[in-house]
Amino acid sequence: MQDIFRHVDDQLNECIAGLTELCKLPSVSAQNSAIDETAEHVSALLRGLGFEARVLPKPGGYPVVYAEQPGRSSRTLLFYDHYDVQPPEPLELWSSPPFQPTLRDGKLYGRGVSDNKGNIAARLAALRAWKEVRGELPCAVKFCIEGDEEIGSPHMEEFVEQHRELLAADACVWEGGGVTWEGIPQLTLGVKGLLYVELESNTVNRDAHSSYGTVLPNAAWRLAWALASIKGSDERVLIEGFYDTVRPATPEERAAVEAMPSEEAETLKSYG
Repeated sequence: MQDIFRHVDDQLNECIAGLTELCKLPSVSAQNSAIDETAEHVSALLRGLGFEARVLPKPGGYPVVYAEQPGRSSRTLLFYDHYDVQPPEPLELWSSPPFQPTLRDGKLYGRGVSDNKGNIAARLAALRAWKEVRGELPCAVKFCIEGDEEIGSPHMEEFVEQHRELLAADACVWEGGGVTWEGIPQLTLGVKGLLYVELESNTVNRDAHSSYGTVLPNAAWRLAWALASIKGSDERVLIEGFYDTVRPATPEERAAVEAMPSEEAETLKSYG
């Protein structure tokens, strides 16, 4: 693999230039900005690497870029990414315009340089390096790149159901990919998921003076008590039945986790 790594290093400036052009597109899904233009741009990048790429409509959502290319093996690797980004506001906190990527001290600053256009560019660079050094890809490769991940992928499940055969693969590499504080690449085999809950408390029908506090119920305290009923100070979820279907970790799994280097101190320090 060293020959491929050297090729990537040799092409680094070209890769950064490609990422810069991609990040100039203000594809903010929450604002329906530059979505179609960015989808076509990503599709063109894939076609430039020999992929059969197309932009597929997603009913009720933004288009999905789908691409595929055969390889020596019949096995298929699917890459998932997204080309949309979060809104850049508040703009006054940026040292440079968010959609004019700027290189400072060896780092590229701009909206999307990491999440997720940086990963798109990195994967395309890896595939280009492989093809230019080794030739044909070792296996078939597919890409599924959506445009509304940052607003919760509201119609992705429906899209997958409609295109199950098209998206069929032996393995899937998800969007994320980072390194440890020591620069070691991380391989993530699972995620913890997300549950979003909005709590409302309705008590009195108008603003009231604090002197009524002994009589009128306080909405803020009701919300505080509700939150305290969800999770304890030991981080255990207090909701009845929450852990009923959770499989306990095996001794082998616990040992593997405990053997991993801890980055808790560095993470806490970085967040002040």
